[in-house]
Formats: sequence, structure tokens, C-alpha cells
Amino acid sequence: MIRLFGVEPYFTNNYIQGAENQTRLGMVRAAYGNLKILVSSATQTAQHSIMLYVYIVMSKIGLYTISSGDVAEFRENCVSMGKRIDDVSLFSTRTFELLAKINEFRNLAERDPEAPYVIDSYRPSAQWPPNGKIEFRDFSMKYGADLNYALKNVNLTINPGEKIGIVGRTGAGKSSLAKVLFRLIHENTTTANVDLETDKSVQELIRKEFSDCTVLTIAHRLETIMNSDRIIVMNKGTIAEIGTPEELLAKDGMFAQLVKTSDFGQ
Repeated sequence: MIRLFGVEPYFTNNYIQGAENQTRLGMVRAAYGNLKILVSSATQTAQHSIMLYVYIVMSKIGLYTISSGDVAEFRENCVSMGKRIDDVSLFSTRTFELLAKINEFRNLAERDPEAPYVIDSYRPSAQWPPNGKIEFRDFSMKYGADLNYALKNVNLTINPGEKIGIVGRTGAGKSSLAKVLFRLIHENTTTANVDLETDKSVQELIRKEFSDCTVLTIAHRLETIMNSDRIIVMNKGTIAEIGTPEELLAKDGMFAQLVKTSDFGQ
């Protein structure tokens, strides 16, 4: 309901303000408690120290004899005082850690949001898509304003019903090419970590059930994409090679090297 009525900023700001107020109150309570303990401990230690000093003076003039219990009590109070000081030091450390977390949350809350999923002025017709054609025109993409481009000036046309295999070493941009189509944060690499027999069964099912569909397959194994109509080889965010498996193997270029080394990345 919050998203439906577009009031996310109102509730986000209220949450941040409430969290900050709660944190301030908690910090004040903790500081007061630690300070109270410190003052109480210091006062007791001072009292016992003064009493011990008086006992020492009195013993010097022969009015009192200091016992071993007096010395033990004084030492115990000194140790207690040291522990209280350590507690206050620990409280200070935890306070700085908490402030850092609050600052991190504020930065996340104030980050520019992604574009809305539905933009009425660019909304397609109810019959969209009429076919499975995909076209990239000078397309570039990066995952953050301060990060390098994951895809750079990509120009690509995928025809309706075409089966495309996408390969490349780790970080080449093959997953990014698929992510931009659905604005996904994490790619669902279905068969990346299954055994060969399961992988084969999945690929056969895809070929059977999606025979009339446009299919993009991110390859982690050679067998996954050798039946593709065309193969796209990604390298550093650009399309390094594109063609049929036979053409690319005959070319003896980057794809041929990937096949020889079986280095299809993750």
C-alpha cells in the first residue's frame, strides 16, 4: 500500500527520524549508567583510600595497627576502579560503531532510487512484445555512478526466435548483457552448478518447450551453447566476436581459445 500511494519518502524519513531518536535516547541512558557506575566506583575507592591513608598515619603515631585485610580491600577497590574505566572506554567504542551504522543507513536511504518499473509515458501496448526481437543501440551500462562501465557501446540485433549463446571470461560482461533486459540485481544461473546430466536435460527441455522463443543462454559449459544459432563473445564489456559456432571456431579467435581452455568464467 505504501508503494501504491507513492508515500515511501514519508515513511522512510519517519523511520530514520524515529531510529535516530531511539538511538539518542539509548546512548544517553547508556552514558548515564556508565557514568553513574564510574562515579560510584571512584567515590568508593577514594573513600577507602582516604581511610587507608588515615590508618597509615594513625599507625605511624601508634594509634592504629594496619591489618592484611585493610591492604587487600584497598587493592580490590583499585582493581574495581580499573574495570569501570575499561567499561567506559568500551562504551565509547560501541557508540562510534553505532554512529557509523546510522550514517551508512542514511547514505543508503538518500541514494537516488532506480527508475520506476512502470513509466506511463513509455508504456508499451497490451500486445507487446509482438515478437522476440531484441536490439541494442550504442548501449552502455554501469552499476554505480562511481564505477566503471560494465557494458560499453553495445550494438546488437537478435532476431525473433533466435537462440543466442553468450560467453566470456569472468567479468567480461556476459551476465550484464542479460541483466539489463530485466533490470535484475542477481542473475539466476540455473545450470551453473549442476552435474552434466542434469544440465543436458535442462537444455533439451529448453530447446523443446521454447523452440519458437528467443533464447539467450549465458554459457558456463561448452555443451550449453554449441547448438546456438549465433554466439556472442564478450570481453571487457564489449562484443569481441559474434557468429555461428562453426564460423568462430574456424576464425581461431577468442572463442576458439575459450573452447580450448574451457574457460567460460562464472
